[in-house]
Amino acid sequence: MSHPTSSPDVYLRRPHIESAPSSSASLQSLSKQEKYRIGSRTVPQSLVNTEHVKAHLGLLAAFKELRQRVETCPDDYLPDIAQFLDGSQRWAWFHRWVKYVKRTELATWVTEEAPPLDVLMMWHAYMLNPTWYAEDCDRIAVLGTLRLLNSYFMPAVILMGDLTLYEPCEERTLTWFEQTDTPFDPLASMSCLLHRATRCPGCGRLNDVPFLNEDGSGYLQRSFRYMCICGLSITKTALAMDKFADDLVANHRSNPRQPSVYLAGTLHTRTNPRDWSRAGEIKNRLAFHDSLRAVSKMLRTEWKHSIKEKFGYSISNLPQMLVLSRTMNAYTDDRPFSVDLVAAVLRQGTFIDAMDSLGWLTPGYFDDNQNAVLLTHALARYHAFLDLLSSASSPFFVPTLDIDIVWHTHQLKGDEYTKESKEFVGWYVDHDDRVEEIYLANGLDETCHAWQERFGMPYMHCGCPLPDEKMSSKLHQITRRLGSSKIRTRATHASEHDAVRARRNHPAYFTDPHEARALELRRRRERDGRRVLEGKMDEELYRRGQMHISTYLMPLPGAQVGPGPSEQWAAPCVVTFPGAFGTTGVGACIAGVNHYV
Repeated sequence: MSHPTSSPDVYLRRPHIESAPSSSASLQSLSKQEKYRIGSRTVPQSLVNTEHVKAHLGLLAAFKELRQRVETCPDDYLPDIAQFLDGSQRWAWFHRWVKYVKRTELATWVTEEAPPLDVLMMWHAYMLNPTWYAEDCDRIAVLGTLRLLNSYFMPAVILMGDLTLYEPCEERTLTWFEQTDTPFDPLASMSCLLHRATRCPGCGRLNDVPFLNEDGSGYLQRSFRYMCICGLSITKTALAMDKFADDLVANHRSNPRQPSVYLAGTLHTRTNPRDWSRAGEIKNRLAFHDSLRAVSKMLRTEWKHSIKEKFGYSISNLPQMLVLSRTMNAYTDDRPFSVDLVAAVLRQGTFIDAMDSLGWLTPGYFDDNQNAVLLTHALARYHAFLDLLSSASSPFFVPTLDIDIVWHTHQLKGDEYTKESKEFVGWYVDHDDRVEEIYLANGLDETCHAWQERFGMPYMHCGCPLPDEKMSSKLHQITRRLGSSKIRTRATHASEHDAVRARRNHPAYFTDPHEARALELRRRRERDGRRVLEGKMDEELYRRGQMHISTYLMPLPGAQVGPGPSEQWAAPCVVTFPGAFGTTGVGACIAGVNHYV
């Protein structure tokens, strides 16, 4: 599908330049940006500011340092049962959540209520699943406080300063311990993470279930199983069945405007945060299905028990045709969240490592004008990406890393993000970091073509500069490589890219591209090998490509083609919306625009 090329002054007002300006001149020109256009709407100012992006990068740096501390800490920090874990296994086991925060004035909250860094890490990962996060905060009473604190996240991070050096006041460490029975310091808490109170789906007894066992049957281990004194073997599928049955039997007829009585993943749609009609229709269909229907005059507790017994206390025994795959993704254990937060944190590690490899997590990196240009370009390109989403022409749209960090920062505005995406893009732009790699790879090519058609310039070019090259060298290389902005280029190194899902019925969605993609990647590597032998390509750049490390030239819609682009690896996430394609996932994030199904 062809798109009208956006007006040159839509994204950047930049004077025509015959030769390459200095980075400070580029930054000064870019900083004069007055407005953006997304679809038919004009945005009077940037939806995200550079100070928030910098603070977000500082937060990611603190997360990375925390992970390194956990993975390399001495064994005496750990309970005996956890000392056999290697670094990555320790990180997967290490997590806490907060139930005892309350809303106060921001400065007071930072001093008296701000949670430890590992809890901020969980909250951060939760907010990067914006549709699930919004619906969960609406449906689940215990999470209601999080919604009230949405506007606090980034301001609090800024106010706390360098989180790698942050120290809470003594009063805060004491109140945290009183509330949670764990120390405020994340590493000190590790020796306390021994058991979890888990209710038996059969008799309702509360059991102290170990997190780890030598035989691998602990709550946080793959083969979790605990035998209750009632004789029921408690498993994750049994806990998930209990959670599902509890939501199913909740009375939605007497109070149809109460979010908590509906099933996860049915209330929040791409255009309506509370689609009562749809949620009620899905619940009625299930509640009155022959296999789930209650017997006449049966109490709700009896109804719930009969459902669990009928399906052998295992949610995996439910017929797949009964429930939407998105809904079933929310029922994997007994935890209230519809997102596996531990898995989400682990996936974020890939993105954080990519940012660190680019040098973006280095303190003071963007104090230099040459590097500051990168963030300013990223802001402009993010708004152009939202404009592309509003056009909805491809099965996937794949953001690059520079766009992705701004997108993630925008999501940390909570309700404000969902409101702005609906207002300017036309639907709630969700984020999913579980999209299959091959669909992201093909979606990158589609994004390049759609971007070229809409804005009349390339989405990116692969330059593969070395990480220790000076910025001036990188800009010179990019300028030399650009050539004509009218050339329709095909992307390379797409395996770690984010994507945005558009139309589910697009033919590309049904085509298995693995073989074709493998052949294409092999052809490109052979081509680059010949270029090295001919002296036309640096051998080190070729080696970097073999490691699947790539950086990209990021031209700006409406800007003079030339110096000042941002260079990124491809991002690992996807933009989507509820019901777009069930269990999306590859890279880190994806955006979708088809109708809810």
